[in-house]
This record gives sequence, C-alpha cells and structure tokens, in this order.
Amino acid sequence: GKSLALGTATLDRSMQFLATGSSPIAYYDYATGNYWASHNNPVDRIPYPSWLGLKMRNTLCPGDLLTVEPVDVKRVNIPDKKVVKTTNDGKGQTETVRGRDGIPLTACYAFRKGPGGVSFMLLNRSLTEPRTVELELPAGFSGQSKQFAMTNPDPKATNRTEENVKIQESTGPEIKSGMKI
Repeated sequence: GKSLALGTATLDRSMQFLATGSSPIAYYDYATGNYWASHNNPVDRIPYPSWLGLKMRNTLCPGDLLTVEPVDVKRVNIPDKKVVKTTNDGKGQTETVRGRDGIPLTACYAFRKGPGGVSFMLLNRSLTEPRTVELELPAGFSGQSKQFAMTNPDPKATNRTEENVKIQESTGPEIKSGMKI
C-alpha cells in the first residue's frame, strides 16, 4: 500500500465503510518501515500515500458525512482475475478474485460542519483517464473554494525513499450549482 494508486484505494475503501455506517477503521500503525506502517523510516519520516489520503479526510473534510446521489456516472465492468495469494507457509495459492459489474469510475463524498462549512471529496478510480464532475448543489449555495489533491503523474509513485506524492493546495473555483470540476 505504498503507491499513489493504493493510497487512493485505501482512502476510497475507508470512505465506503463510513458511507455504510461503519465505525472508523485503523488501517495502519503510526510507525515506520515496511508492512502496515505510516511513514518510510524513523529519520526522514516521509508519509506513505495511504497515510496522506487518510490525513486529507481527517483534516480537510470535517463534519458530518452527507448523502450524495450520483446522477450520471461512467461505470466499468471488472472481469474475474486469477491471483496468487501468499499463504502462512510462504507458498503461493492460486485463487480467483470475483469481478464486479457496474463499478463507478468516480466517487463523491460531501461533509457539512456548521452553517456554510461544506467539503467535497472527489475520487477518480481510473489510472489513465481524467474525470470531470458536475455538482448539483442546493439553491443559494456559493462561495470561493480551495482544492487539495494528492497527485503524481505516475499512479505507481511511492514515498519509500523520497517525497514523490504530496498533498497540493490551490485556489479552487467559485462554488455554485451546476459547476463542472
């Protein structure tokens, strides 16, 4: 789980659990090293992308999770796939991971904290295709926004030895109903 793609998948899965009413889940130890750690080593302490994704949710999306109703989302079918799973004895065992039909390529989550405090989390599940999202917001809802992104041109980029994946902040667009991001 050290790549940008797996960091995004960790955040995506965490949000799916929260959206179904599950309590928060501890994915990683606040520790350094391999396996389920949050940072690369005790000296540099560069956070792994999985840690960055969960940090973004916890620090940039405060408040209550709101219900989001997707209107028109591009979907893909994922076929069954044979994989080799490692067993406790260190030998591999071939199993088939069941595919899924109708997986949305975009996920949207919204949070509200107090009057006027709203955050949106948009996740692109495609490794190769940028997504455009149109938000339909309640009437009278508008304001300046900030955008935060965990990005790198290479979805396989890691923070194992240097900080290749970072949280980037920029001035976002004026928020209004019907806008496209």
